[in-house]
Amino acid sequence: MMLPEAEKKLMPHNVEYYSPMCESTVETILGLLEFEFGGKGVDLGCGTGWFVNYMNERGMHTIGIDYSVVRINVARSRYPLCGFMYSIIQEVLDTENITDWFLWDVIEHLEDPLGILDAIKGRIWASIPIQHEYVAHLQV
Repeated sequence: MMLPEAEKKLMPHNVEYYSPMCESTVETILGLLEFEFGGKGVDLGCGTGWFVNYMNERGMHTIGIDYSVVRINVARSRYPLCGFMYSIIQEVLDTENITDWFLWDVIEHLEDPLGILDAIKGRIWASIPIQHEYVAHLQV
């Protein structure tokens, strides 16, 4: 499959975006927040699916959603037991029974971040990228 030039520029960063160091950071953050695994989650802007797989391995049914068909295809090939779908965020906001929404380094890409955050039902876990590190985390 030939990648569009714009996707080629995005993929090197995102394909290996999550590393063992990032996994350690996520574990630390979820531990500090006393996150309880279980329920159903949605990873908005899931990229190539690392976090979706991470959560499913720990007992939380989580699906990944991304606007990039290329990233979704990579995620599906890497983690075939997890659920991924190509969609824009607005199409999934009405989803019932979602307990947790994960927006890791996604908010800054949204056209109407406050409107989307207001529309989400359930807990919101988000990060804002600052110098390519997870340094600003919040629970709304």
